Amino acid sequence: MTDVNSFISWNNNQVAGTGSETYAFTKTYILANFLSRKDYIANSKIETFEVNEYKVTSP
Repeated sequence: MTDVNSFISWNNNQVAGTGSETYAFTKTYILANFLSRKDYIANSKIETFEVNEYKVTSP
């Protein structure tokens, strides 16, 4: 949720006219030989975004 909240905050700041044009999503999976992996998204290219919250159930 930390990453989701950070992204939403960045997006809201962009709407208000402040902050950087791009947001970086840090990938922590399938690093292989990479030191890090990131996907960057430009605010002007976002049409919509969806966040799904899952309920954790015990076996």
